[in-house]
Amino acid sequence: MSTPAATRAIFRTTGALRAAVAVATATAAVALAAPAVPSAAAAGPGTAPSVAVVLPTPPGAPYGDPTGVNRFGVVIGSVSSGSPGDGPRAVRWDNDHTVAVLDPLPGDHYGRTVALNDAGTVVGFSWQSGLPGGGHAVRWAPGAAPAALAALPGDLYSRPTAVNRGGTAVGYSWNDAGQEHAVAWRPDGTVISLAALAGDVRTVATAVNSSGTVVGYSAGAGPLDPRHAVLWSPGGAVTALGAPSAYRYTSATGINDAGTVIGGGTTDPDSGAGHALVWGAGHSRRDLGAGTSATALNASGHIAGTVPPADPDTARQDAALWRPDGARRTLAAPAGTAGTVPSGINAAATVVGYTWSGIPAREYQQAVRWSPDGTATVLPLAGGEQYAAALFVNDAGLVAGVQLLHGGAMYASHLAVVWRP
Repeated sequence: MSTPAATRAIFRTTGALRAAVAVATATAAVALAAPAVPSAAAAGPGTAPSVAVVLPTPPGAPYGDPTGVNRFGVVIGSVSSGSPGDGPRAVRWDNDHTVAVLDPLPGDHYGRTVALNDAGTVVGFSWQSGLPGGGHAVRWAPGAAPAALAALPGDLYSRPTAVNRGGTAVGYSWNDAGQEHAVAWRPDGTVISLAALAGDVRTVATAVNSSGTVVGYSAGAGPLDPRHAVLWSPGGAVTALGAPSAYRYTSATGINDAGTVIGGGTTDPDSGAGHALVWGAGHSRRDLGAGTSATALNASGHIAGTVPPADPDTARQDAALWRPDGARRTLAAPAGTAGTVPSGINAAATVVGYTWSGIPAREYQQAVRWSPDGTATVLPLAGGEQYAAALFVNDAGLVAGVQLLHGGAMYASHLAVVWRP
């Protein structure tokens, strides 16, 4: 089995998926009977953060990673035993912290969640054994058995990347040759092929808004062939979003209900140096500058991302917030730290993320919340623990993330945690 480039990219970085989840969470608002939700409010400098609460896990699986939170405080993620050869299980934590295992498809053993909407519909994937190089897309509706999201005819595997408030999921399917094909799954599970641009053969869908407009990329057959950021209309028509001619590789990673799209472009996909791009209604385009990235987008068009560090000798990147008018604010690093990474944004333009040393083995350092004025607050852990990351924030200000347990291992184990507003 050949693993497609899109799947390999997911395991190299979760940035694009976090952008898609952040957009889906920010724009998903459904009318249903549910607990009252506090109005969106910016967490200001005077708002003292709560101590992290470790989310419970099923017996035999003490470690967890969240992958999203909706406006009602439902958190999704995966849990694991930490034992070699044992894979993760998909889970959902309700807003009272009750944990429920989301069963894999029949015949599969392991599962991961990817995204959820405010109705509580979760999408992810499950697989049989080993690393999830293949796998099958799954929809978990509240109170229902797991439902397979089929691959396109001729493809063997499928993977979702986002779900909108109406229950339309998007992602891609692929064959043994590793060639991806963008798809949308209607709420009834019907799979729809999303066309490539003329001359391209590979496509991946990364995000979808409430109207069913989808974004992603279209590319040639080979990994070094040009890649183009694209938009698919609710009817499935594909349009190139456009980029400067020097950018051979562009991709769109998020879209809000106003039609604002975020993504990026580069001349070399392996260089790590690129430009964040923003496309507005009518496909107007803004380049946020060299060395920037756009991570998450809220409903009003605020963008959380990164800029080159003020001191390249001490940091790899600094977190930043762009307003809808294009004005940029660098988000302050907590005292004594350098290198900040944003990972989520809510409707009030509160941003969450973490500090990072740049050394992969050390992973995250401190979980951080930034108020819209750029003030940084370190989110505390219980028991004197130090290492954590804030990954998602909903419109009520609930933050989901991870606490790290280093022990004697080179790489840390993770505990899923939440910080309540």
